Amino acid sequence: MFQVEKTNPEPQYHNWLVQTWPTGYCYPRTDCNLLSEFTIHGLWPVDSYGNGLTNPIHPPMNKDDICAMIQHHSQTDHFSANMVRYWPSLMFKFNADLWVNEWNEHGRFQNSLVPAAYFINTIQVAQYVDMRTTLAEENIVPSTP
Repeated sequence: MFQVEKTNPEPQYHNWLVQTWPTGYCYPRTDCNLLSEFTIHGLWPVDSYGNGLTNPIHPPMNKDDICAMIQHHSQTDHFSANMVRYWPSLMFKFNADLWVNEWNEHGRFQNSLVPAAYFINTIQVAQYVDMRTTLAEENIVPSTP
């Protein structure tokens, strides 16, 4: 369904795991999902200069595609629960709207991961990165809601 053979002519250097601190992101909005943990914003493929890639490799997805993919993979692991827990939308009414946006704006530009692997691997990286501890080691404490 999502198999693509072409590769991106732009050399991908690495990915940025972009996380969001809801208090900072939401301030001063009142229509925001104010959580007390860092959340995933996305995994962004960039070149050696830190520029986002601009030549899509994979096709875009819509909300139905994302929901079907999550439902398919949630039968064998905790994919759906992990998406909601680690990658919730702070602004969109539906989490899937954020996930569609992140795939279409970033995920489909990288060479190596099909959609399910992109989302699963992003969650695994975010679980490995303990942003609170990393910041605390530098005496940085995020504000609380």
